[in-house]
Amino acid sequence: MIKMIKEIILNYRIKRAVKMARELSLTSKRKYMALMVAGVPKVYSKQELKSLIQRHTFKKGTTIQDLERRAIIVTG
Repeated sequence: MIKMIKEIILNYRIKRAVKMARELSLTSKRKYMALMVAGVPKVYSKQELKSLIQRHTFKKGTTIQDLERRAIIVTG
């Protein structure tokens, strides 16, 4: 029962992140990605991710292409 409730909440958060990424992409004309970060979906612009990679926030060797492959959705 608890597992089912957690799945429902996660699905709701994923849908909300996808919707947010699409809306931001339409208004700002940037690429946005919804990624799972510590079990929670978060929305980042491609420019934000590039700066995070430069600041070594991710493991060494992580590239934008790796993040795009792991993304829930990539808007364009």
